[in-house]
Amino acid sequence: MSQTTISSIPESPSSTFNYGKWREGFLRAILIGAAIFGFIALTANFLTGADTSDLITYSTAFVILVLTVLIPLPYWFKALVFLALEYVLAISGFIDTGLWGDSRVFLLALVITACLLFSPLAGIISAIVGTLTTALFGWLILTSQVQLTSNNMPPGAFADWLTGALTNILLSVVVIIGLRLVQREFERAREQAGSTLRDVQEESKDLELRVQERTNELSQKSELLRSSSFIARNVAELQDVSTLLEKAVRLTADLFGFYHVAIYLFDEERRIAFLQAASSDIGKKMLESGFQIESNPKNVTGYVSEQNKSYISIDAQDAKARLTSEGKLELCHWQLAIPLNVRGKITGIMDLQSRESRVFNQDEIEILQSLADQIAISIESAHLIGDTQAFVSELESLTVQQTKDIWERYLEKRNLVYQYTPSGTKLINPHQSKITAKNGLQVPLRLRGQTIGMLTLQGKEATKWTERERDLTEKVATQVALALDNSRLLEETRQRAIQQQTVNEISARLSRSLDVDTLLRTAARELGTLPEVAEVSVVVGEVKELKPNTTSDGHQ
Repeated sequence: MSQTTISSIPESPSSTFNYGKWREGFLRAILIGAAIFGFIALTANFLTGADTSDLITYSTAFVILVLTVLIPLPYWFKALVFLALEYVLAISGFIDTGLWGDSRVFLLALVITACLLFSPLAGIISAIVGTLTTALFGWLILTSQVQLTSNNMPPGAFADWLTGALTNILLSVVVIIGLRLVQREFERAREQAGSTLRDVQEESKDLELRVQERTNELSQKSELLRSSSFIARNVAELQDVSTLLEKAVRLTADLFGFYHVAIYLFDEERRIAFLQAASSDIGKKMLESGFQIESNPKNVTGYVSEQNKSYISIDAQDAKARLTSEGKLELCHWQLAIPLNVRGKITGIMDLQSRESRVFNQDEIEILQSLADQIAISIESAHLIGDTQAFVSELESLTVQQTKDIWERYLEKRNLVYQYTPSGTKLINPHQSKITAKNGLQVPLRLRGQTIGMLTLQGKEATKWTERERDLTEKVATQVALALDNSRLLEETRQRAIQQQTVNEISARLSRSLDVDTLLRTAARELGTLPEVAEVSVVVGEVKELKPNTTSDGHQ
């Protein structure tokens, strides 16, 4: 019996999800993404001819970023390096474009990444650092202590710097609060998931036992289906009913483990069930003695045939079950009698008996019932094949006789003997043929098993007919016979067509007659035009039947 193991139970929440591992993976992803983006930006600056100071700054940041990705450093160090790069890019933005560049974007990104990579407290510190940096560079630029490297950028007014700083503060507060709430909800969800997972772990233990039981049931059912399919496939190939029944009971007993399997077939009125095959030695002796059971409500045979249901007996003292064999078999612990059903008609019973106590559920009984139905269908098919073969043989005999009669009538008034000589082809009398047995070769013209003529060849004095020439002559004779039959059929078809055409023409002329006299004259005239008609009389009323070769005084 195959065994099935349940997949390992899910681990606890602490092992299935680790926030620290998630942050490490997140940091690795953003470092790689930043390196790729930095390479693209650095390449673009080189191609567009950016300032040397910008190129030095971006190149230095890119090199540090790549080294941070490639060198195995502690998590906190990599995170600080990434935050420092963001801060440096923000300062570079202030020096280059002041308030109008991307410096505030880098400061906001600094707050977000600090919250994600460390904690909301780190985000607060980053927000404070960013605010102080904005205020410092605003004072330096407004007091002209620092000049912007981009000449086309105005330093802006105090109100502009104040608005920019307050906007960054507001966005930082929103980001920090939002991320903090998300983290709290996430922790709560983790706790709930942990509780649910513990319940699942407990239920999975019970589920494993139930699945194992169900797996054993399915395995047994699958084995029964394979055995049933194997038996049905083997018996379906047989056309002899006796061989089919013997193989069916033997395979069923071997594959299903029954000590006795028997098949009974009913008579036409379903009054008597005749034993036709048995697997046990006692059953075979019963078969040799011509064992049969009369069907009545007191035994299994009558119950199964009347109710069209299987009968199960698990009691060795069951009187109804003992009547199945009339006490000739040993007492069994388990018995199943299944009807053989073909298109709603009970044709017999399949008796299954076991010495061991067995318990079959409804699905398994249905499988055995399906097997019995397949055997019944195979028996019916074998009977039909036998009947069909007998009908075909009878049809072939009738065809041969019909071919003989048709050609005898066809040749009654015909002399169809043609002879080919060096002087040409001519029609001769059958007795004028000079074929000799010494150098002659005769091949019958056979059509559907009937000889309708003869093809004769006369060779020269030293001619010896080879096997190849005989074979060729036989093939030619076959084709000649078919061609002759086709020609006869075509001739008969033409005659029928001419007769039908004549009938149609006479009918058309008669339909144009408006009175009785004209119709009778027309009928006599048209019938008189038919071949081999010498005289026509059309009489209306009672007339004495004429003797052959006499005339009538009626209308001519």
